[in-house]
Amino acid sequence: LIVAAAVVGLVNGYRRGFWLSLAQYVGLVVGVILGAAAAGPLLDYIGIHNPVARPIGAVLVLVIGGSLGSSIGFAAGEPIRRNILRRGLHTMPDSIGGAALSTIAVLAMCWFLGLSFSRGPSQEIAQEIQRSTVLRTLDSLAPRPPAFLARVEGILSGVTFPPVFAGLEPSLPAPLPIPSSVDTPGVQHAKQFVVKVTGTGCGGLVTGSGFPIGNGYVVTNAHVVSGTANHRVETPGGVGMKAEVVYFDPDRDVALLY
Repeated sequence: LIVAAAVVGLVNGYRRGFWLSLAQYVGLVVGVILGAAAAGPLLDYIGIHNPVARPIGAVLVLVIGGSLGSSIGFAAGEPIRRNILRRGLHTMPDSIGGAALSTIAVLAMCWFLGLSFSRGPSQEIAQEIQRSTVLRTLDSLAPRPPAFLARVEGILSGVTFPPVFAGLEPSLPAPLPIPSSVDTPGVQHAKQFVVKVTGTGCGGLVTGSGFPIGNGYVVTNAHVVSGTANHRVETPGGVGMKAEVVYFDPDRDVALLY
């Protein structure tokens, strides 16, 4: 799906040319940023405070802002493209530049949307995104999003998708009896070997737990280190040390730190 979107972007970018594509994408980004800034006050003014409706309303404001910005950018860039076609000068370089710019822009948008939704409340969506080889490759190559997009990411990550297949899942097993006390010798023994794993991402500090398996290796969950950097491991005694992800399996939700 991402590859198909990139191909469509390439074709459209070739038709529009570099300057028209640049103006349109700049307008889109500016419109989305302004929409993100206006979403909160606008929803407060309208009186939308429902925890489900508010994120959806904020996304609609983003879409409207992006559409208006893109339209204004198109109107500003179209005369430049028409002038290039009329004169017949640098037509091919302009078209090739537009194709390259649009392809990069589409991949960047897919990466940013994937990064935002992977931090959302829907675990199913997050797991599907983490399984995407294309998105994982883009995430390894791309830098961290600039700070001015943090508000946009916060709006997108707050959207709760409706459970389309709710009611079709298998019934859960009966709950196990809760022990009278969790302060058992086994729990206390295991507590000595549980470490704290931290990393920094666009949403701030991400924390999780793990356990050592020897030779400096620590096992943790893949979702704890996905899309984060500056990983650290802290022992129960409070000793912290830097760590590096040496193995990552999103399908099994397992990662290995060293």
